[in-house]
Amino acid sequence: MEYEPTNSSTASTAAIDAAVTAASNYAFAALYISCMILGLPGNLVSLRFFIKNRSTDWRSNKSFFDLLYILIALVDILVCATVLPIILSFLHQRDGVWFVNPTFCTIWGGLWEVLPHLSVFLVGFMSLSRTVVLLRPLCKLNPHAVYLTTSFYLLLLVLRTAVPVALGEAVYMYAITDVFCFENPQTEAAYQFNSISRAITLA
Repeated sequence: MEYEPTNSSTASTAAIDAAVTAASNYAFAALYISCMILGLPGNLVSLRFFIKNRSTDWRSNKSFFDLLYILIALVDILVCATVLPIILSFLHQRDGVWFVNPTFCTIWGGLWEVLPHLSVFLVGFMSLSRTVVLLRPLCKLNPHAVYLTTSFYLLLLVLRTAVPVALGEAVYMYAITDVFCFENPQTEAAYQFNSISRAITLA
């Protein structure tokens, strides 16, 4: 004779699953809060320090790296700030909260596509620049290169994110499983553009 679960056992299992899900959501929220508590004040202090102690000699390598550190700290502050809606969603059991607003979802999704990539780019650019200085100690790095390269890469990221949405080829949607807004291409052309442009910006 096969065992058939009773209504009470089914309800008990559902209650346990709900409790485990709620606990995991609160745990994720606590993790994001910890990252925000550490990242936001730390980057604010770094930003203030590098602005205050920035080299007055515009042609020096110190000025070049001071500018890079300022940009990295600024971008990381914005990244930390964009984590807040994710925290609220986890605290409300992935209800979405601010993400349910289509306009907010689109703006946040665009920022989330741009800021983390820009942060990684700046750190990579700094590492490459330091390598150049180590190999060629007498080399003078032009701070204008920071503005030009960063502006160019930022433009690529913005175009990659904004063009499909502006043309109505893609929309940003809230994913309850991932707890963030993601770009959802509506046509094959938009999907191909997304794949190619993402590969270019990552490269």
